[in-house]
Amino acid sequence: MRILLLADASSPHTERWARGLEALGHEVNVASFQMGWEPGREIIGLRGRGRLRYWMAGRQVRSLAEEHDAVLAHFLPAYGVSAWSAGVPFALVLWGSDILAWPFRDRLRFGLARLVLASARWVVADSLTVRRVIQLNFGYPPDRVSVFPFGPEEDALSFPNAEKDESLVVFPRAAERIYSPETALRALALLSAEGLAVRIVFTMGGSLAEECRALAARLGVQAEFKGPLPRPRYLETLARAWVYLSTALSDATPVSLLEAMAQGVFPVASDIPAIREWILDGFNGILVDPRSPRSVASALRRALRDRDLHESATALNRKVIAERGPWTENLKGLSEILLRIGEIKPPKLARGKKGAFWSYASE
Repeated sequence: MRILLLADASSPHTERWARGLEALGHEVNVASFQMGWEPGREIIGLRGRGRLRYWMAGRQVRSLAEEHDAVLAHFLPAYGVSAWSAGVPFALVLWGSDILAWPFRDRLRFGLARLVLASARWVVADSLTVRRVIQLNFGYPPDRVSVFPFGPEEDALSFPNAEKDESLVVFPRAAERIYSPETALRALALLSAEGLAVRIVFTMGGSLAEECRALAARLGVQAEFKGPLPRPRYLETLARAWVYLSTALSDATPVSLLEAMAQGVFPVASDIPAIREWILDGFNGILVDPRSPRSVASALRRALRDRDLHESATALNRKVIAERGPWTENLKGLSEILLRIGEIKPPKLARGKKGAFWSYASE
């Protein structure tokens, strides 16, 4: 099957999807406005400029779709809009913030999200929370939604065990407002003031990277900004970490969380619905208020000092990932749907209840 993958080619998530589908024997062509994440992969460049470029790409996407058996569009306000504008049958992959935060900023975005969903023949979500949101808020039929985590890949599951650095906290989220990197830095400043040896490594880039670097210097925090790291170096850094930290204001199921659990890294993450599908507070991780440096500092303090909790949690998390994260098997099921995507009629959306979802970003 020839699959047209519409997605941000600069994101490692896109490369993960392309590799996964190719491993099943499919031919995958990535069309994008962004540059490729992995060297050597040819990217079909989409044409368009400005804020309307995703909508303007519709005609080009329609032409490309004629040469493929299925269209798989990622991220609703970007390539979901391109697929909708093209007027072709497509499956939509939701990443999290594109459905949990973006549509609720104003009526125009909410209306556009509803139009895209009304055209999507199938939706892929990485959590029950996302499925619940599109059902309650937009009236999307839940029987048209595949729910499975977007990883971890085999390389994360089979990565060799490394000697743990008991002072190392890894922050594998982008330096963007939605992930509250400044909260993480201020939490570490509180711990450093107590004399606790701790340092943090940011493995992704982001528009706030320089601002965060300056804040870390002012606070006297031991922070390294290495991102975006190539995949092997990222896995090496993750494997050595003692604690995984995510302070997202809104989130679905981050692949980095699943990779950390697979690598025996203790998770400290935001207390939001999708994360609760994986973490039971105080049992196999600790949940925090991502707006509160004191909440995060308290969780990190316990994660760094309570060796019994660390040992029991990481052992359980490895088992959980082995049982709940069969990435390849989930992609096989999706492939069967893509084979008949052209035969599936557009869904009929019921009336939704706008605002039937809460996150820290919505306050």
